[in-house]
Amino acid sequence: MSEKAGTKGAKAAKNSAAQENPAPLADVIVADGQANEPRPAEDPVTVQGDAPVRLNVRAVSENGFWRCGRFWSHAGEDVAVTAAVATRLMAEPNLIVREAEKG
Repeated sequence: MSEKAGTKGAKAAKNSAAQENPAPLADVIVADGQANEPRPAEDPVTVQGDAPVRLNVRAVSENGFWRCGRFWSHAGEDVAVTAAVATRLMAEPNLIVREAEKG
């Protein structure tokens, strides 16, 4: 029992020391003007007015991704969304958003 207690105590001491003295963050090097710019969609879709926009949305991750209050699978699906939601989806780097095929 004392061996386990000693191990837990050592881990707790190590964790508290790390919290008191966190490691500095690495510098991120980007070209001028790119730091806060949104990334364009792969196949940009024009979003206009209040008409619903038909998009094909899929997650980059094979495990899927939650955004705009719903789960997006890696397989993808066609959806009709408002222009505001379409803009949010297209700005999300964890999603692949394309114009849905007509038909």
